[in-house]
Amino acid sequence: MTNFKNIFNTSENQYAHYVFNKGFGTISKNGTFVYDYVSNKPVIQEGNYQTLDSLGRAISQNAYQDFLDK
Repeated sequence: MTNFKNIFNTSENQYAHYVFNKGFGTISKNGTFVYDYVSNKPVIQEGNYQTLDSLGRAISQNAYQDFLDK
């Protein structure tokens, strides 16, 4: 697992979310979740990924709705 830390955020609940062509990924120090829209299934599920699944979907949905609203 990659070690990363935002030095300006002291919370233990840090995560990184990214979007790629036809999918998204969300990672934290506790797990990794990567979802592929083409195959319509997760391609990576490591560690405690269950909360990252719903978090990643919510972030992606919110970003897409923001795009549509502009």
